[in-house]
Amino acid sequence: MQPSVQLEESCFDLVSVETSPEHTPESGGRPTQPAIEVTVNLATVDDRPGVCNSTLDSGGKGDDCEPPPYRLSLRTVDFYRHSDDEGPEAEVARVVGVNGCSVLC
Repeated sequence: MQPSVQLEESCFDLVSVETSPEHTPESGGRPTQPAIEVTVNLATVDDRPGVCNSTLDSGGKGDDCEPPPYRLSLRTVDFYRHSDDEGPEAEVARVVGVNGCSVLC
C-alpha cells in the first residue's frame, strides 16, 4: 500500500520578471521562444516529522543565441504531510516526489 500524501502549504517565495534591454525584436513581430530550465528538489523537514518539502525553480536557461524579451525566475515551495511513518523512506520520497511534482507543475 502506498503512503497517503496531503498538501499542507504552498507558496511562491520568488517571483521576478525583468525586461531584457539586450533583446531586439524580430522583424515581422514574430514571438521568440526562450529556453526554460526547471529544477525540482525534495527534502524532509527536520523539526516536522512526517512532513516533506518540495521546491520547483524555473527560469530562463541563459544559453539562447538571442537574448529573450524578459528574464524570469520563479520558485514554488510546497510542504506535504505523509501518513506512512513506518513505510520505507525511499517509497515515501518517491510518492511525495511524484505527487509534489504534479502539484507544482
